[in-house]
Amino acid sequence: MEAWGFEVKRLFSLKNHWIISILVFLITSVPIFGAGWYSSLILKSGENITSCISGFSGVSVIYAGGVYGSIYKIDTSSDSPVMTYITGLGSEITDMIYEDGIIYAVNNKLWQIDAESGFSVVIATNNCSYQAIIVCGDQFYLSDEYGVLREYNSSTGEMTEIGSSALGMTDIAYYSGAVFAVSRDKCLYRFYKNAGQWLREKIYNAGTKLYTITVSSFSGESRLYIGGADSYLREIYYKNGWKIFPVDYTSGGVNGIVTADITGSDNIYLYTDGGSWWEFSNSTSGYVKKNILNYGAGINTALSAGATLYFFTSDSYMSALYYSSVALSGKGYKHQPSGSLEIGGAPFPYRNPVFPRKDEKTSFYFTDSAKSLSLSPVLYWKQKSSSSWQTSSFVYKETGSSYSVYFTSWTFNYSTGTVIDYFIAAGGYYIFRSGEDKLSNNSNYTFGISSAAAAAKPFTFMVAGLGNCFHYPETSFGNTASMRGPRNPLSGDEITFFVGNQASGSGNYGNMNGGQFHYRENGVWKTSPINWSEDIGDYKYWKTVLTSTGMTSYYFSVTYDDHNTTYVYGDDSVSVACGSEDEAKASPFTLNFSTVAFNINLTPAATTPQNLLIYEAGTFIKAYESAVSSFASVSLYSGNFELIIKDGNYQTIYDTVSFSSVSKTYNLLYSSTPHSFTLDGNCEGNFSANELIGVDSQSDSSWGAKNDIYNLWATFDKDNLYLGLKGVLENNSVVIYLDCGDYLGSIDDASALPWAQSRNHKFPDGFRPDFQFTFWDFTGGFFYRITSSTTLDDVTSQVSQAVKGGGSGETGSLEIKIPFSVIYNGITAFGIPAGAKLGVAAAVCGGDGTSAKDIIPDQSAPCGDTFDEFSFDKWFVLPLDEDIDGVPDTGRYIADIAYSTSSAAASQMAVSSGEISYSNFNAPEYFYKERDMPLSVYSVDADSAVLKWKNAAESVYATLYPALNASTFTFAVSADYVFGSIDYYFVLYKGTESLNTGVYNIDVMPEIVLTPGSREYSTGKSKIIFKEPLEDSAKLFFLEPESLITDNILPINPEINISTDGMRLPAELYEIEGNIPPASLTLSYFDDADEDKYAVYFYDGSNWIYKNSSRDISANTVTFSVNQHGKAGIFKITSASLVSGKNISSISKPVFNPGLGEKIEFNFIQTPAVIKIEIFDMNGRKIKELSGESSWDGRDRNNNTVPAGAYLYHLETDSDDFWGTLGVWK
Repeated sequence: MEAWGFEVKRLFSLKNHWIISILVFLITSVPIFGAGWYSSLILKSGENITSCISGFSGVSVIYAGGVYGSIYKIDTSSDSPVMTYITGLGSEITDMIYEDGIIYAVNNKLWQIDAESGFSVVIATNNCSYQAIIVCGDQFYLSDEYGVLREYNSSTGEMTEIGSSALGMTDIAYYSGAVFAVSRDKCLYRFYKNAGQWLREKIYNAGTKLYTITVSSFSGESRLYIGGADSYLREIYYKNGWKIFPVDYTSGGVNGIVTADITGSDNIYLYTDGGSWWEFSNSTSGYVKKNILNYGAGINTALSAGATLYFFTSDSYMSALYYSSVALSGKGYKHQPSGSLEIGGAPFPYRNPVFPRKDEKTSFYFTDSAKSLSLSPVLYWKQKSSSSWQTSSFVYKETGSSYSVYFTSWTFNYSTGTVIDYFIAAGGYYIFRSGEDKLSNNSNYTFGISSAAAAAKPFTFMVAGLGNCFHYPETSFGNTASMRGPRNPLSGDEITFFVGNQASGSGNYGNMNGGQFHYRENGVWKTSPINWSEDIGDYKYWKTVLTSTGMTSYYFSVTYDDHNTTYVYGDDSVSVACGSEDEAKASPFTLNFSTVAFNINLTPAATTPQNLLIYEAGTFIKAYESAVSSFASVSLYSGNFELIIKDGNYQTIYDTVSFSSVSKTYNLLYSSTPHSFTLDGNCEGNFSANELIGVDSQSDSSWGAKNDIYNLWATFDKDNLYLGLKGVLENNSVVIYLDCGDYLGSIDDASALPWAQSRNHKFPDGFRPDFQFTFWDFTGGFFYRITSSTTLDDVTSQVSQAVKGGGSGETGSLEIKIPFSVIYNGITAFGIPAGAKLGVAAAVCGGDGTSAKDIIPDQSAPCGDTFDEFSFDKWFVLPLDEDIDGVPDTGRYIADIAYSTSSAAASQMAVSSGEISYSNFNAPEYFYKERDMPLSVYSVDADSAVLKWKNAAESVYATLYPALNASTFTFAVSADYVFGSIDYYFVLYKGTESLNTGVYNIDVMPEIVLTPGSREYSTGKSKIIFKEPLEDSAKLFFLEPESLITDNILPINPEINISTDGMRLPAELYEIEGNIPPASLTLSYFDDADEDKYAVYFYDGSNWIYKNSSRDISANTVTFSVNQHGKAGIFKITSASLVSGKNISSISKPVFNPGLGEKIEFNFIQTPAVIKIEIFDMNGRKIKELSGESSWDGRDRNNNTVPAGAYLYHLETDSDDFWGTLGVWK
């Protein structure tokens, strides 16, 4: 291999101007047709290209490496470039170089590939992916994602590690006898040899992740240029020390730098992850920056060949960019769908209407500024789902002062939601879309000479006309109780009005951009703007907030980028969308302010002012404050309401009252639940009777009356849990176990804990302690966080405790105050986990390794000898957050909501026979899957049980034996018979007695058939609830996960766990068939070994999309929203992906308008424990810092809206740390 000075990836400075066949022309830098920059769409590849190189045998040959490891050869010498597959290397190609007919490519290996035959040989392997490769003579230099730099000698085959950076080394260059590297650790390094030893010099910390480095002489001397996440180009050179000059910023992270002679002199060209190209040229006054192209999709990799810049984008296209000093033919042709032209002196859009309805005549116009009268333009169009193009010829219409006009029309007789593609051919050229493939992209157009390019990027529009927007005053969405809140307002109330719009998914979706709320007040129609509120699934919700003073009726007008203005009217249960404002104004929504005034008195009377909170079906309606002991002249409309009355000491009454239209005085009983008290050990004085959750016999201890638990109390306020225990001890201990969920230690065995704290105790599923509190003889105790089955953290100093009496066989009581910030430390940044519950149990024991001698609540098994193993099967459960808002509930009696696992839930309908009672709570239907089916029976009396079962068509019953968990006997029926219908019964045993239950039957279905007309369907644990009644038949059924292999739709999402087969397969796979309205879907999973890592992904026909979901661990179900047919997979997310910076699932609104209520939002796969966002302007000034928030609303530290423009953000979480750009517009 011939030695040469240096070679840097993505750097090609080739001065021979080869003729390249340009297929598509897009003027990007000048406002008129003529000299300027032109973009050409070359081809669409089946694989995202991540690296490219030019074959030095001729600039018409390009070699490209893809995300799946394929190597391609692209010949650009003809009018129809050809892309040929050469070979496959198994995983993403991160860099390539070309030498004498040989391609050197890297992924997690260094490969040598013959460029003609594709024959490949592995030269070296690595334990992670290489990131960059360069060559100097016989020496290859390779960097990798772990930050290691290696030297490979091609003559000797020796690979040597020569240096490293703190994080992944993203790019390298050879310059001035040394290797220079940029890294994700934000630094530029120099690696050089001195006396035979490789040394490292850290030259510069850029404060942002760096992605690319190159060497260029465009300034007049050889210098280094680097770019990274903050969009800046920096110049580095040595002159009496290293000099760093920030040249200028671009937009988006800099993915690469190319030096090329395109316009007659060497310039630097930058491409970004936002899809833009930037030219930096040298002038007498300094460097000149110019934005020469905004493509619309991220640019992955690029090179220069001849006078052309070739680039590969994230939408899998290959394009070319070049400069022409003369005008191109066809310069005067124009079709800009939403643009305006004049016909007969009147303005018309080029596509009229821009958004046609079904069966509506649509006119298309084409203009030529050369005023030709003899052109024969042709409209090519088709349904997007079709492969066949149809045609319609234009006819000449007129010639005006600026252009000649041609016209054609067509009526699209397709259902609403059908997408139409089209382009126009005229005079050997084609007119079609530039930029993104979006229905809202109606202002961009381009032209070229390739019909294939036009067909690949046609104009698009939806047969829609009106938008799919709605307002149902009585309907809830997300966490909002109704689309008009309050639904029945009182005069003077502040009312929030919501209007919803389908923004994505299947059917008639559209990009709503605003609108007006029209309301009639005191006989006059007025308007108020509506602003964006929130996104939920495929729907966006907008709102306005007004105070009702004489408002009687209202309607909405909704505007779109891709639909006509739509008006919404109706009544409390009906929403109508129309295109006529007169129609909406004639039948608007109405408001009725009928109210009744009444008094509420408290018995006994309170001595301090009280607060009255009024709710309707769980939705807050209104609040009052009393003078002292009563509420006078409360105004409400007729209906049923819940009342909560409380004061600052958490004194609470809760009642339900029905108000008629007649004024009345109501007397309500008043009681108190003291959630705040002085911690002094006096349990009976500080806790109320309503907070006593457990009463134990004072003579059931196996160690006698002097070592016994009597009572257990519990309560909580917004910040703390309070526990109280009363009993008697004589030279022994009590251990209180606390289970806060599957977060911390969650042990099933306490026997291996450290000395003095271990006890010979075993715990079942559902109660796995995370904390224990141990005390001896009613003296001060120790509070430990259980971190594993063998380790504890002493957190005694973070809790408070008090003891009264006790010791030496005397009765005593103890209180402990435990802050929630201690219990949920590291789990939530504040508050408690939504829906949190605590499990509690306490036992009398001795010292290290002893058994349990008295337990509260009482257990099924008797206590054994001092050191016998004891297994718990019952415990108390304290629901802390039943409204699932992440803060502890208030106003509830603890004894009303705490419950013990020692009894079956009332809904299980216990049946008694003799002295053996049991409960069969299996569903009569089972949703089919080829796996064993669980059947359970609950009995607190039975010692053991067996299951007798058979296929309904058979006559002989088979016998199964159970697994036991807290008096629940569970059997697994073989998958061979889980279909059709199954008969079964249980045989329960207690001592010498036995009981045969009745015979039950289960229908096992292969699918759920969803019939039109209803809104909710369920079987077993699986359930689907539609927002609106189903119109067409649909199905929900199981699939085998392996079917994704045969269907060739395995996900490639990097955060999804790779199974032992080397593929990303789900734990469970479901599918919905048919057209469905928006719905909430609850699905089961059957393997709970790693359920804390489960996440839902939905396959929409092209991509696996992460779905926000809630998981019920006790039921083994996940719930999420869906609005289209497709596949839903429950996947395991790798913990490694979360700690390697891959917790972000998406970023919403990276460009937003604060005036519309918009904001940038960061969406996570799992909610981080720590979130920090910093916002900077382009001069590096910090304008805002947010902690614990995942969005920014466009306001600075003084709460003022920032000016429009580009800004930098820095996001730090416990697993992510990166920079990016965002845009604010007004």
